[in-house]
Amino acid sequence: MMPDIIYEDDCLLAVNKPVGLVVNLSQTAVSGTLQDFLYGYLKLKPSETEFYQRAGIVHRLDKSTSGILLVAKTFGCFEYLKEQFKNRKITKTYIALVDGVLEDELLEINAPIARNPQNRLKFAVVENGREALTRVERIKVVEDSFTLVYAYPKTGRTHQIRVHLAALNFPVVGDCVYGSRTLQEKWQGRFFRLMLHALEIKFTHPETKKQMTLSVPAPEEFSL
Repeated sequence: MMPDIIYEDDCLLAVNKPVGLVVNLSQTAVSGTLQDFLYGYLKLKPSETEFYQRAGIVHRLDKSTSGILLVAKTFGCFEYLKEQFKNRKITKTYIALVDGVLEDELLEINAPIARNPQNRLKFAVVENGREALTRVERIKVVEDSFTLVYAYPKTGRTHQIRVHLAALNFPVVGDCVYGSRTLQEKWQGRFFRLMLHALEIKFTHPETKKQMTLSVPAPEEFSL
């Protein structure tokens, strides 16, 4: 299971990451990751730099989330993109199907996120957590039971969109981490993935300094 490269130049590339592909190597993912693929594809030589250690990956997507992801091909590009993320100059758009009927057309969720004190494997809205801001735009209500939305994370906390929506009792459909057992039973047999997809990313190209917009269409399962 490898990603589709949807854009490439001398400085960077963008991939469409499929559901199930782990981005980074870890103690629980020692092979078969996007990072593995990039070491070979970019022919990176071992070094102590963060660029090599991350194989040029400047941001990440959860294993269960599909969609667009940027990768730097050079150290200079890596540092430039990192700085844009740090200064919130990069805009990302996701599409998600949430459980429940969202009445508001626009919603801004400003709630700090940290590891869940009761379960360190999860994240949660926590009073003394790190700043996290997500804007949500309703697309349409589906079957009087679900809502299709766009989500625009302004910060980059782990599981941010999933945690924020679950905290408002609108968990992302298919989320076996933040959705209740009752809801998981409701989704079973109909939804076979986490219904979250990274649609689009806007950024300044590190070399040309021009604004770029790269996107990948939503998978067929979002056509509801």
